[in-house]
Amino acid sequence: MDTAYSVYREILIWDNKNRRAEIIRQQRKTLARSIALVTLLTSITVAAIFWGTSITPKASSESPRIKYYTTYSVGASESLYNISRDYVSSEYSGVDEYMHEVCLINHIDDASDIKAGDMIVLPYYSSEFKE
Repeated sequence: MDTAYSVYREILIWDNKNRRAEIIRQQRKTLARSIALVTLLTSITVAAIFWGTSITPKASSESPRIKYYTTYSVGASESLYNISRDYVSSEYSGVDEYMHEVCLINHIDDASDIKAGDMIVLPYYSSEFKE
């Protein structure tokens, strides 16, 4: 009985060793697959970043626009909104943004404070360089 029990225990120990070895093999395969997947995803991400950006600078077809200022005499029945609508350019998101800048430049608290004959400073952009 003692010998049979020893043989049975040896078989159980051998089976447990084999199961543990199989588990370790599976874990190593899973780890290798995970590393390969992470490497692949990293490579794809890096390629997408570099593909999306140009290494050589692109020449702009537009010449740079320079900001200038001019004085403007407010005429009869003109409002700051009408003046701004006429002078606003693509550098501004809209007439309100341009009006806000004009008010800041001229220290105007309320846009309705301007009257005929007032001289105000207006910003404008030009591609032409002026000295």
